[in-house]
Amino acid sequence: GVRPRGPTTALHWYWGRTPGDAPTHGSFDVSIHFYSLARASKWYIVKNVFHFSVWSTQRMKRPTFLPALRQRDFRLLWLGQLFSSVGSQMQIITVNWHVYLLLHGQTYHLSLLSWHLTLNAQAVGLGLLGAVRILPIFIFAFLGGAIADHKDRRHIIFWSQLLACLCATVLGLLTLRGSITIALLYLLTAIDAAINAFNEPAQISLYPELIPSEHLPNAATLFALLWQVGTLSGPMLAGILLAVFPIGIVYLANAGSFLIVSIAVLCIRYRSKLQTTH
Repeated sequence: GVRPRGPTTALHWYWGRTPGDAPTHGSFDVSIHFYSLARASKWYIVKNVFHFSVWSTQRMKRPTFLPALRQRDFRLLWLGQLFSSVGSQMQIITVNWHVYLLLHGQTYHLSLLSWHLTLNAQAVGLGLLGAVRILPIFIFAFLGGAIADHKDRRHIIFWSQLLACLCATVLGLLTLRGSITIALLYLLTAIDAAINAFNEPAQISLYPELIPSEHLPNAATLFALLWQVGTLSGPMLAGILLAVFPIGIVYLANAGSFLIVSIAVLCIRYRSKLQTTH
């Protein structure tokens, strides 16, 4: 019953395994702790204070590889978003190249007081394209998050993916017909960015509802992997397709990736509490 204040030494015996290994079937760990007590420059060995512990395990569960993907609904949504991520990155590269081609050889002349500036239309056009992609997200991101908190997230993802599919289809058909203009390209890009402002909050908040809480770290890792795969493979595939097919084909391929997500959402069995209460 005396709490030691001096140095503490411990002697460990391991039988059936090496120190530091995880316990396995039939093994045990015996730890005998010897405590010493310092008082008035004399050493007192606290007798009969031995802590004897035996830890035996009859069965150890093996860790499951990618446990989040074993959940059917999560697996469907993740695979659908994998195709959509690759398609979206393909379209980003393709739109950049499309703007560059539409403004090839053009210049803008600006006069400010005694200053006369000549700007490369391609550089200005690509800069405006970045603004067109960002501004809708700033405008609609808060609204998209609020709607995701109060409405069925499955419905939000489904309709946003259908609208994005329609937008990419229109862009592809106009490009194949040769009717696309720089203004229409900016408009359809802005619409796609606005749709994504509603899709992303619903998608991110739906993932935790499709898996047990203990699999959330693995789901977060898979979600990051999804983004990395799309970022790496999307531009590569876009470059290959642009070298072989017209630009409009890449837009139509992206439309097909959005359609895959819509089908995956329809196959999800999960129903939100909002839907079950109505």
